[in-house]
Amino acid sequence: MNSSNLPATLAEAILTEPIWLQAWVLLLVAQLDALVFVIGRDKGNWIVRKECLAIIPGYIAAGIIMDWM
Repeated sequence: MNSSNLPATLAEAILTEPIWLQAWVLLLVAQLDALVFVIGRDKGNWIVRKECLAIIPGYIAAGIIMDWM
């Protein structure tokens, strides 16, 4: 395989896949479900859960590192 035909970035490689696979990758990468659990209740009071806030930068950092690789 000629290296000039290979995608240069992860995003370009994903765009070469079928639509259903692109949608699946987007679902896995988005991980916006952590936002649903950021606010919770503790003893009747609404609180911001810090462990959920720690997850979001981790996902962003992982995405940047995977694209860089």
